[in-house]
Order: sequence, then C-alpha cells, then structure tokens
Amino acid sequence: MSNYKRLVAYGSSPIDGTELPNKDRNLAFPSRIAQALNLEYDCRGKPLTSNTKITRMILSGSYTDQDFVF
Repeated sequence: MSNYKRLVAYGSSPIDGTELPNKDRNLAFPSRIAQALNLEYDCRGKPLTSNTKITRMILSGSYTDQDFVF
C-alpha cells in the first residue's frame, strides 16, 4: 500500500489538459492516473511552459512526504 495521498503534476499543455477537445483537466492523463490510484490531484501544469520554467516550478514548490511529484 502506498503512503502517497496526492499526485502533483507539472508540465505543459498535455498535463494541463488544454490540448483535449473539451479542455477538461479531469481527462488529462495525470488526472486519470490519480483517479486510478485514488489520490488527490494537484495540476500545476501551464500551457506553453518551457522545460526550464517547469524545472524552476518543481524546485520552488512546496510538498509533503505524502506527495508524489510528477
């Protein structure tokens, strides 16, 4: 059994769900993973974000031991 309670996902449009036809974040693949694992989902994806910016966002984020950062 996992000790994780929340999936925190960073990335660009595919993580955010804006590339989906209805722009529904609940259908983005990290959200589906969180649903399948019964975890809370914290989407920190931003459309048109560079890898450098994503890295800075991850490193400056605040997390607990029960967060799985993706």
